[in-house]
Amino acid sequence: MPLRRAVARVEMLAEVDLWAKAVRGNGTVTQVVVMVGESVRRAGRCYWPVEVRAEGKVWRRFLVTPDGKRIIDAGEPPAAASPPAASRPAAPNPASP
Repeated sequence: MPLRRAVARVEMLAEVDLWAKAVRGNGTVTQVVVMVGESVRRAGRCYWPVEVRAEGKVWRRFLVTPDGKRIIDAGEPPAAASPPAASRPAAPNPASP
């Protein structure tokens, strides 16, 4: 059941639904593939990679928790990858005349 949940959650995303409708309009078959053997850990959580494909080519890749409650676009860096605003160096101010 968790596999179906992961597929359904990705299929229900607005951008995936719009893309799939456009691609199917051309007669192309779309696929949503769960890569269970390639699980990923981010921020202490387990995610399954889910690929959205057409004609054997990957359009997008998402990371979905087995319970289907969290979805991350795999193309985006994880939120923890960027330092918090307080730890970033401040931009230098131009010198006043």
